[in-house]
Amino acid sequence: MANQTKKLFFTILAIGAFISLMYTCNVTSNSNSSTSSESTVSSTPIQPAQPIQSTFTLDIRPDGQKAFEKIISDHFNEFKKADNELRQSTARENRRKALEQLNTRTATDWIGTLTGMTTTQAGSAHIEITLNNGLKVSTWNIQATDIGDNTLIPMNSALYTKLSNLKKGAKVKFSGSFFINNRTGIIQADFLKEKSVTLRSAMMNPDFLIKFSDISLLGEKPITTADVNLKAAPSAQTEQITTISKGTEVVLLDNVTSDGWVKTRIGLDEGYINSQFLTY
Repeated sequence: MANQTKKLFFTILAIGAFISLMYTCNVTSNSNSSTSSESTVSSTPIQPAQPIQSTFTLDIRPDGQKAFEKIISDHFNEFKKADNELRQSTARENRRKALEQLNTRTATDWIGTLTGMTTTQAGSAHIEITLNNGLKVSTWNIQATDIGDNTLIPMNSALYTKLSNLKKGAKVKFSGSFFINNRTGIIQADFLKEKSVTLRSAMMNPDFLIKFSDISLLGEKPITTADVNLKAAPSAQTEQITTISKGTEVVLLDNVTSDGWVKTRIGLDEGYINSQFLTY
């Protein structure tokens, strides 16, 4: 009986020791894990808050450019839907008539992206600008084809010097003159000279010949084109907050409304400006 009592005592003692050992190991493990976690968190630097960039853009394309682009887009779609060459040719003839009716012979302060800028063997500049939907306007790219048109930009010109400070991909404002087509030779189906040599290319990837008179870089933020009143609401009859000087940069806070107003921030002031007084 005494031996059984001793065995039971030592068994209970062993179980107690085992439980105590397991508890100690578990506490140590949790402590190490917590320390490791705290060390990881504390070693990660806090990232500074990034400034919020305006996602709104201002469409400053002149009405003439919008009308020109719409004609090209409409007849691109007509050509694309045509299921034979006869209808495709009709689509081009319809485009010619629409352009003739529009009678756009010059581009004044049109907006586009500078997508081509190279030089000829003589050092003159060949320039290509892409408008909406891939529509292009450009000079000839070699001297031989430019005879009589003189679209290439000479190295000793002020415009060449101005262009040398630009890069491909830049958003630009440009002006220039188009060429009325005499409807002879291979290129004969457009009111304005278009450089493609195939019907499909002319309609799907149009590239109109232009003689540039000016090309300048657009700024990143819109600026006022005159002294303009900042209004409390999008209406000329509402309270005036302040007057903004010509050439002041503004931050757009919304898209332009249907009647031309846009919410802006100038310094600490927020209000509305009519978009006709803004450019880039």
